[in-house]
Parts: sequence; C-alpha cells; structure tokens
Amino acid sequence: MEQKKELKIGIVGCGMISRYHALAIQETEGISLTGCCSHSYDSACALAKEFSITAWESYEDMLADGSLDAVAICTPSGDHARQILMALDAGKHVVVEKPMCLTLEEADEVVRKADETGLVVCTISQSRFSDAARVIKSAIDAGHFGRMVSASLMMRYFRSQEYYDQAGWRGTSPGMGAAF
Repeated sequence: MEQKKELKIGIVGCGMISRYHALAIQETEGISLTGCCSHSYDSACALAKEFSITAWESYEDMLADGSLDAVAICTPSGDHARQILMALDAGKHVVVEKPMCLTLEEADEVVRKADETGLVVCTISQSRFSDAARVIKSAIDAGHFGRMVSASLMMRYFRSQEYYDQAGWRGTSPGMGAAF
C-alpha cells in the first residue's frame, strides 16, 4: 500500500487570523505546519515559538524552502494577489484568506496562473458548512425554492471601531497592505 505524502504548509502573515490557521492545520490529518513569516519578524518568531516551527525572515525565504508544499496567506487583503502569484511561481499550492484578490483582473491572473501551473488556490470561506448554510443547501436540494436561476446573498456583520483600530490596514483603500 502506497503511503500518502504529508503536505507541508507555511503561513505568511502572523497577525490574529494566523493562529486560527495554525490550530486548524495542527488538527488536520495529512498536513503539518512547517513554519511562518511575517512583515514583523518578531510576530513570526512568536508564532513559531508557540507552535514549535521555523520562522523565516522573509516570504522569499519561505518560498525558497523546497520541502514546503503550500502556503496559507493571512496578510492584508491588498497583498493577496501578488503573494498568490509569487507562491504559484515558486511551485506552492495556496490557501488564502478572503478576499482572494481585490480586482477581477487580479483574480483572472491568479486563475490563469493556477491553471498554467496545475497548482491549487483556495479561498477561506469559514461559514460554508455552518448550520444555516446546510439548511439552505438542503432546501435548495429538496426543490423548496423551485427552479433556481439566480441567487444573491448579503451577510451583515457588525464590526466595531475597536476591530478596525486593531490593524492599520483594515478599512483602508485597496493595496494598502504591508509590503513583503
């Protein structure tokens, strides 16, 4: 019987959401968290210490690690497209926090590059398996809404000023993320 290879993943961006990714990776069979990097090397070192992983000094250093199979991008939204393309160019699969990109042109470029390289890019959608989503999906499957030809969804989330004050990039114009 052929043994499956364990997928080795690194996290870029060591802010608040990175810890959730690290915990999820730890709990998932068949993958292991190898290391992390961040705009702030101190925050990368703190996450690395907590999870007993490597802290790379730069994203380029992380991508150059030949043992790494994938990256989880947990950086400000304006950095996502560029960092996805860098990962794909380095031969790495990508898990990215939403939004994947800020423009349709960026998204088209990412899709083209993923198709060209045969690598996977997926965007976090943490509510996809929530109880409410499952109920709606069951109702759709049962035909309770008739023949659906179009749908629209608006999810309203309250974010306090404190939430926006926690990180300088939140609520800013596209492309205002911290450069790596």
